Amino acid sequence: MRWIEIDIRDRRLPPRATACCEQAALQLAMLEDGRLRHGLNDPTLEHSAAAIGQLLFRAVTEIDRNAFAADRGAAGPREPSWPGSAHPPFGYHLILPAALLGLPWNWLHNGLRFLIEDGPISVAPTGLGGPEEPEAPSAWRRRRDDVMLAREALGPETLAAAIGRLRPADCAEPEILFLAGGGRARPPVGGKEEAKRVRDALETIASGPLLARLAMPDRDPAPGELIRRIARYQGIHYAGRTASPTPGGFGVPPRPEGRHRALTGDLAVAEPTLDPDAATAAAAAGQTGSAGARAEVASLLADVAAPPRRRAARRGEGRRADPLEAASWLLEDGPIHPETLARMGTMPSLIFSNSYRSAPRLAARFLRAGAAAFVGTHVAIDSAEAAAFAARFYRSLATGAGAAVALREAALACRAELGSDHPAWLAYGLLGSGDLALPFL
Repeated sequence: MRWIEIDIRDRRLPPRATACCEQAALQLAMLEDGRLRHGLNDPTLEHSAAAIGQLLFRAVTEIDRNAFAADRGAAGPREPSWPGSAHPPFGYHLILPAALLGLPWNWLHNGLRFLIEDGPISVAPTGLGGPEEPEAPSAWRRRRDDVMLAREALGPETLAAAIGRLRPADCAEPEILFLAGGGRARPPVGGKEEAKRVRDALETIASGPLLARLAMPDRDPAPGELIRRIARYQGIHYAGRTASPTPGGFGVPPRPEGRHRALTGDLAVAEPTLDPDAATAAAAAGQTGSAGARAEVASLLADVAAPPRRRAARRGEGRRADPLEAASWLLEDGPIHPETLARMGTMPSLIFSNSYRSAPRLAARFLRAGAAAFVGTHVAIDSAEAAAFAARFYRSLATGAGAAVALREAALACRAELGSDHPAWLAYGLLGSGDLALPFL
């Protein structure tokens, strides 16, 4: 499979692109505020996501008019696919300024369909070749390149043959650490059920080698213990609250899950407009619902609208507190942040954070801390459906698929099973290297 890389990180955002990003952030905040108050499974999410996705599509094409042209599929980095797999011919990898990473780019919509229907989507501040600094490539990238070189020299090889070459006979399978999360108040049954689903998805395979195992401790390790032990794991799966913020988190109290009530008319998503002043005026008028949503959008809009030098200054010392950076994983013995996990200099390559809106709140920070790929939620989702989505993702990952392909397959499986009006299929996004796969860990 080939990746189409769309690099807009160093380009100045024209006013029309800035307006589209601002409006996308505003509409998402309004949408989520209404869903938390009135029910998570309202069937209007797909329509709202399509409107937001069109705004994001317009923002990219305002910067690069040929960004999504069909003939761009002839170039770009490649991802190995195994004989017998039926993956799409290409995927989209957007290289974005850090300020824009939190938007739901998996909702990209060209006016006719969601782009994820055609191929996987990943976003990151760098390309799939990795950091541009003169550093040695990570171990998993070297293994990926080894597979690609062998394919070019000798032709396609089976997944079992590649694993036999990449892993010595006495090499253990990679381990993904399962963290139940949620603190002392989290019911243990929900975490155990999600752990069982993920374990079965990884280890119950029809054919081929076992690519990874799930490590399930009897209890979540204390933050200090986790920091000391983190180097032994190649991935982390965190199962926290997905339907509401953690109690005491920013802005919105927890609400019951699974309520099926329609959104009120005052939260309907407006038709997209390209007026550069519309989104900032709406923000000033306070139309984004809860205090947490307003603070989150205000932070993003300030970053989007600022010139590049001011953006860098905002990310430096002395900036005001950012509500997104208050987010953390809540373990039984207290919270832990991505920056804290990276203190020992080793961060697992794959992070799956099944927690409330983890993509905008945590993804960029985990990438900065050293993770290669982060999978998380853009919207609140019922906890049972979150566990089911995770199982679908790992089931695809266990066949050797890359992380972005696995995410797309899980999303389309949700849509086929639950219907396109169910929010589960649009709830997740991937930031980082979409070509990360279990055979390379």
